Amino acid sequence: MSRRGFALAGVLFALTVLGVVAATGLFAALHESRSAQQSLSVVRARQAARAAVSSVLAGWDAAALNTLAPGSAAAVVVPQTPGVTSTARVHRLGPRWFMIRGSASAAQGVSTRLDQVVRLEFIETAPAAVRTRVLDPGLAGHLDGADRAPPGWVCPATTDTVAAQLVQPGAPDEVFFQFGRRSWAEVAAWAAAAPAGGDSLPVRYAPGDLTLTAERVTGAVVVGGDLVLAAGAEIVGLALVRGVLRLDGLGGRIIGLAVASQIVTQNGFTPSGTVVGFSSCAALAAMLSRAVPDPTFGTHSGFLY
Repeated sequence: MSRRGFALAGVLFALTVLGVVAATGLFAALHESRSAQQSLSVVRARQAARAAVSSVLAGWDAAALNTLAPGSAAAVVVPQTPGVTSTARVHRLGPRWFMIRGSASAAQGVSTRLDQVVRLEFIETAPAAVRTRVLDPGLAGHLDGADRAPPGWVCPATTDTVAAQLVQPGAPDEVFFQFGRRSWAEVAAWAAAAPAGGDSLPVRYAPGDLTLTAERVTGAVVVGGDLVLAAGAEIVGLALVRGVLRLDGLGGRIIGLAVASQIVTQNGFTPSGTVVGFSSCAALAAMLSRAVPDPTFGTHSGFLY
């Protein structure tokens, strides 16, 4: 073969090598680009799913979500991120437990799901029909710690019995008015902000004194001053009184539980039956009806490609 033939073969070989190198580089660049785009989609989907869960928590609609039956679920509208489709559903697992599922779909066929388990955070108090610092001696025999269902209610069968009374004379405010992890100020803020509607157990809040006359209140009653029950007034649920719970004249009764700094009688009130009867069913229903979730029980996420 002549020199010219060798030169041509060398040029063709060099061009072939350069073509292979260029093709390999192009393929690698395309692969890196696709990988980068997919990684970006994964990040965006994960952030969108997390944002969906955060949106549900921040805007928790107690009036709607707290009424879900255990085992049921509801969709919640959440803000959308451009280029990503986000959804959220709330599943009720039990009386206090929920799971929030945030899902997001992005480019590159990337889908992700984030599950957040939450527990309703509500008012916690010592298991007793009445907790107080001062109790009128005439009422001692009219407090009952045997668990019961309010008339007309369908409650789980129970044989629980708690103390009829827990008297804590001299207990300082920071101890007496501590409800689990909530102080009185936090309870009052929760009660003042509780929305109306949605279920049959509202929260009634009075920053000062409140008088109930011949009235039946179902739910939680939170009073920053004194509470007067007169003319047969009745509370079914929970009564929290910063000041004095006064039973006036014909008085009234509470089915559930009561916490008050003092419990006294006035204007000739003479009890003829149970004044406060413990009901775990009524108390728990009142506590849960407007409770908000505590997202401290972990998350689980998964990706689908």
